[in-house]
Amino acid sequence: MWKKVFRRCRASEVQVNLLAGSMAVQYDETVCDAQKIIHAVESGGYTAAADDGKQQAAPVQDPKANDELREMKTRIVVSAVFLIILMVFSMGPMLGLPLPAFVSGTENAFALALVQFLLTLPIVLSTANTTSTVLRRCSIARRPWTR
Repeated sequence: MWKKVFRRCRASEVQVNLLAGSMAVQYDETVCDAQKIIHAVESGGYTAAADDGKQQAAPVQDPKANDELREMKTRIVVSAVFLIILMVFSMGPMLGLPLPAFVSGTENAFALALVQFLLTLPIVLSTANTTSTVLRRCSIARRPWTR
């Protein structure tokens, strides 16, 4: 969509902010006007409006977004805790830290691998949940473009 704007209006710069749902365009006013840019954005399936300096977007406080942020912070903390424990088990002997007896030595290599795998699961699963949510939102939802 921004490529259309860039080509049609010979824009010198187009900045798109997906999180804010905004787009800033620097263009030559002798070649193009705001209505052509708005038409190009709307032909891409988005909404657009010219910013004349009078519009002031009010910040939207979505309780669902706050819950998602809290959940994301919890996932990061849990992942960090499991990561630290995993690093002790995997890199501890290189730093001179002793391992518990049930995972030390070559005879217990399978037990060490199993412990490392089990410590990796919470990290991977929490990251996979976050990544799939973000990818699903980017591919399905089209945010309206307003400026």
